[in-house]
Amino acid sequence: MPDMKQKAREAASWPNMRETADDYGIEWRVIKNAVERGEIEAIKIGHIRVNPESVDAWLESRYWPGEG
Repeated sequence: MPDMKQKAREAASWPNMRETADDYGIEWRVIKNAVERGEIEAIKIGHIRVNPESVDAWLESRYWPGEG
């Protein structure tokens, strides 16, 4: 397990929930709910910062109606 200082340095460059939602074109509450359920990795550094790799994996695991 990485130490918390290293994790915090890495997470400092992650976008916050609203930026993440804007980047992916989805409601920020969808991101917020997934973070609260522990489906997306996040850490609070000023704002809640969201791991983009975690969001990518979460989106790939979801079924989106209307898509192949």
